[in-house]
Amino acid sequence: MNKWLKYHLIFIFVIFVIQTDTAIAGDDVATFEAFYKNSLSIGPFGWTMAILSGLIAGALIIFSGGAAIPAVLPMASFVGGTLGLSGVAATNAGLALLGGSLIGVASVTATAAAAFTFSTEVVLEYSATWALNEYDYRKLVDSSKKLPTLPIPLNDSGSKAYKLAIEKLENIDKNKPLFDEDNLLVVRQAIDVLKNSPDEPKKEKRAKNEILLAILYFISNDYMLSRDHAIKAIYLANTLNEKKTLPEYIYAVTELYEKKPYINAALASLRYSVTGEPDNPLVPLMFSIYLDRYVVVFNDNFNAGDHFEKVFYIMQQGSLADNYLTNYIILLSRYFIRLKTEQQRISSLTQSNIAAIRNSHKTLQFVQSSFTEYNKLLEGGERVIHELLAMKNDFDEEQRSQLIEFNKLLLSYYKDRERLSKLIDELRAYQKPT
Repeated sequence: MNKWLKYHLIFIFVIFVIQTDTAIAGDDVATFEAFYKNSLSIGPFGWTMAILSGLIAGALIIFSGGAAIPAVLPMASFVGGTLGLSGVAATNAGLALLGGSLIGVASVTATAAAAFTFSTEVVLEYSATWALNEYDYRKLVDSSKKLPTLPIPLNDSGSKAYKLAIEKLENIDKNKPLFDEDNLLVVRQAIDVLKNSPDEPKKEKRAKNEILLAILYFISNDYMLSRDHAIKAIYLANTLNEKKTLPEYIYAVTELYEKKPYINAALASLRYSVTGEPDNPLVPLMFSIYLDRYVVVFNDNFNAGDHFEKVFYIMQQGSLADNYLTNYIILLSRYFIRLKTEQQRISSLTQSNIAAIRNSHKTLQFVQSSFTEYNKLLEGGERVIHELLAMKNDFDEEQRSQLIEFNKLLLSYYKDRERLSKLIDELRAYQKPT
């Protein structure tokens, strides 16, 4: 049995048989706090902003040209406001948390903008991309390159190799997004430092090295290697009887990129990682990263509605109460994006001028499945809105006003069901033999 398979089998056993929130035997080495809270103890607010700064740079670059900005600003400001921010800081932080949902799904900013300003206009043609695609890891990686990602660690406590790698990462240009090629070069240099270092005899330090490698490969969009190192770190953390929220989270996301992913294992790891460290101020970012990559990987499959429901269940855990507002809005934004995606598929394909598409029974089957997914998304989005409305007393006047607008937007998608159903009926009649 090769080493990778051994680690993987051990990991799957741990996930389904003995995964518990055990007491910690010593100082944490496999938590988000162990990597992202520096020795200055700057507190949750400072910690959050220090982490988001690099993501904000990426969001501003993405949207600076921005046909999408006018429509996205209210949603971004709302998200930033739930973090306790205001003004430009709130908008920028919100853009950082929403950026992936706006660039990773629809390919064009016009679709993202339309998702938040309802319209029936076709802005994305499905003439060539409507069919289900075969698994293509390289294509998935390419689609993920500008998505929000894990931040660069702040804590420099660890092995000699770990410290050298963190020192190397100080050359990251914080005014540029992490996906900038110069920054990725620095990340790859830090990876080389760790890879070329002698084996670390102490398990605690070896675990931190493995987790740092998992983080850096994740940032580099090498999800296979990131997953491998996360699994090794989980195994080491288990032998130390320590929490393992960070490597579990990396596993949850990178498992999605497998050809045949263990979705239940990914969800179990996501739940463990966010509830096992409930005071972690990065939980909203964790949900953003996970949801965006799920949507990218499964963009042509009709199960986002069901999956979003399972993620919503995780978000509703009592330990995450401090993040309810932010998390729910982050999820709601993905509902709107997916609703727009399904609306565009149905509208584009049923009204296509290409005979091969209009005459294909596969087209009809596809739009019928898309309509079923559309209805699931509506029901799921309504549940999120219902929870938000129940918390409206926690909002200020401006936020309550924005919540009403979100509700109106969802109702617009509800009302559009009749038009979409009619388009499908017309296509069915067109294809029916006379």
